[in-house]
Amino acid sequence: MGINHITLMGTIVRGPEKRVTNAGIPTAEFTVAVVRPSRAEGASEITDYIRVVSWRALAEKVAQAFHKGSVVVVEGRLTTRSFEKDGQRRKAIDVDASVVEGIPGGAVRGQASDDEPIFDEPFDEPVSKQVPAPAGRVVASEPPELDDEIPF
Repeated sequence: MGINHITLMGTIVRGPEKRVTNAGIPTAEFTVAVVRPSRAEGASEITDYIRVVSWRALAEKVAQAFHKGSVVVVEGRLTTRSFEKDGQRRKAIDVDASVVEGIPGGAVRGQASDDEPIFDEPFDEPVSKQVPAPAGRVVASEPPELDDEIPF
């Protein structure tokens, strides 16, 4: 058995785009720009653009609370997908989000100050009943299923 967990901090540069699957499940996709130092001496920083997907109640709340320019911390797991482009088979790695949290001072919709929560009503997920969620924190209602296989 392996562990598949990732935590990212960056700025939303695309999305969130809310959609509904054919099965009626809401999803929200967005891209986070994560800056890291370059290994080359004298070179500038490198920006990685990472696609993040959220599902169900988390997708609804992400689409409501965040926008391009929001600074967020994303927790989740890496997933792979295959697709065909220009007749060639390609693979991509995405993050399947379980938590999306706004950073105080970042551009988050509906947040007037660091002390004021984004949502008017309390979160209904089990985690938030145990511990109050900080402002801007959005938690998945159920943990994602973990695969025992490494996809690459």
